[in-house]
This record gives sequence, C-alpha cells and structure tokens, in this order.
Amino acid sequence: MGFSGEVITDTKAFFEKECRLNCFSDWLGIVEADLGESYDSQVKRGAELTIRFEEGVIKRKLTILIKNEAQEGRVYKSYIRVIAPSKAGFSFVEMVSPRGKKEILPEVSKVGNYKEAGIYFEVGGGEIAYLTFAWEGENNLSFSSSGEYRLYWRKQAGIDSEPIRLEAVEPNNVHFRSDPPFNLTGNNTLGYNTKLLKDNWFRIYW
Repeated sequence: MGFSGEVITDTKAFFEKECRLNCFSDWLGIVEADLGESYDSQVKRGAELTIRFEEGVIKRKLTILIKNEAQEGRVYKSYIRVIAPSKAGFSFVEMVSPRGKKEILPEVSKVGNYKEAGIYFEVGGGEIAYLTFAWEGENNLSFSSSGEYRLYWRKQAGIDSEPIRLEAVEPNNVHFRSDPPFNLTGNNTLGYNTKLLKDNWFRIYW
C-alpha cells in the first residue's frame, strides 16, 4: 500500500496471512473525497465500529462523525466510501444531522477482491453529521472451540489521525480476549479507544 492511497486487491495474501484453522480475517477502509470548495482542513472526523458475532454470521455497524468547523454557509460536500471484503452485504446508510434523519441507498460495487458502498452527503458550516453504514457476511467460525477473528483497519491517506472506537459483542457463553487489550464496557461487550495514526490490526480470540 503506497502513498497514492490505492487498495491492494490481493486480500488473501495481504490480510489473511497465517489465519487458517477456525480463524476469520476481516478488514475495512474509509475513503472520503471533497467535492466542493476545499474546507477539508476544517473538517474533524471520528468513527465507531461495532462488531456483533453470531453463529454463521458477523454483523458490522460503522458510525462516522463528520464535524464541519467552517463558518456558517460554507457547506462541506463529499462522497464517502466504506470498503469491505467482497462477500459483504450492505444495507441502507443512515444520516443524522441538524437537518433531520434520512436513509440513503448506497452505491455498491465490487472491485477486485473487495466491495465498496458509497454515498454523497453535505454538512453545513458549524454542523455535525453522523453516517452509519451496516453490513454483514457469512463465516465458518465455531465458538465451541478455540478460534480467532482478525480485523485490519486501513487508515485513509491524507488524514493525520482520527479517533476511533471498536466494540465487540460476544456470542452467548463465549468470552473474548483481545490484542490490544479491550475493556469490558457492558454485558458481553468489549471496547477499545485509540487514534488511527496508521493502518492497524486488531485480534479477538476465544
């Protein structure tokens, strides 16, 4: 992965190395493009990903915060894409802002070994918007024996850093361990906060 921000499409070799027996390798990336007058330096971002594990399926919900700190009248216009494995099934994107709440049907396309879902959005000067993407996919993990889930979170090129939060919801009667260590935040839920300064790996195992 170079400075141009391209996505390496050989995901099997790059993201699934040494992930074999009862192991699932997952990944995501966020790509955002400024389509209007450039207020990007005045836009603050953050993201929270919740992963819910069920027998035979993994469900993900990603909420992205976009805060436009420009003056009133300076609208931030952007097209944002969430990139996930090729078997991901995306649903409607929910956008919540001072202008109300709406559901947006994303443009979904498969490119190489990954799939992307994108929407166009606007955030007015001094406003905050929350964009929630949701997708799920099948897996062959067994929670009755030792296993592992790996997540590779790709940092967007051109952004210095952004705060992120990762939450993992345990299946019934399964207790997770993690690397880096997550904190117990509620019943069957582990959480981890960090700043995304570079591409990161997260590991959950049982």
